[in-house]
Amino acid sequence: AQEAKQSVVLQEKARSIALQEKALKLEEKNIKLKQQALELRQKELEYYVERYSNITTQASILAGFAFDSLVELEIPNNVYERRPFFVSLYYIAASSTMALSLYTVCVSSFATVYGHRLALQGPTGSVDRAVAVMMKQRTGIFVTFGVAMACLVVAAIAMAWIKMDFAHCNEDGSGCK
Repeated sequence: AQEAKQSVVLQEKARSIALQEKALKLEEKNIKLKQQALELRQKELEYYVERYSNITTQASILAGFAFDSLVELEIPNNVYERRPFFVSLYYIAASSTMALSLYTVCVSSFATVYGHRLALQGPTGSVDRAVAVMMKQRTGIFVTFGVAMACLVVAAIAMAWIKMDFAHCNEDGSGCK
């Protein structure tokens, strides 16, 4: 009877050890899966950071083009009188380009800095939250950048129309037909 008890106790211990080993292996697999998911989210975060950094650079260049054209373009006085639509279109489009580009620069820079900061210094699960914030801002950033580019094209067309329409004028604005 004593041997039977010892045999039952040994079997129970063996089962317990086997269950603990299975639980440990399962826990190791869960840890590996969590690490892989975190690495994937980190790559996704880096993807958004890189894209936003690129669009920030491009938007700042657009804003510079718009500012330079607003400051440097000299429109003769008689052009205001003869082609007010194109002059107004030019100023509206160039100003919109600058405003939308600066908005894009601000929002994408903030999203990049905030996303990195949250991912590095936030609590558990903050990388997921950082990626979610950057994904949420994606549409707004790309739409404003696209509209800024379209406005730049409109401003360039209006500027070309103004300049070419009056290319045959004298420097003082006289002699225009």
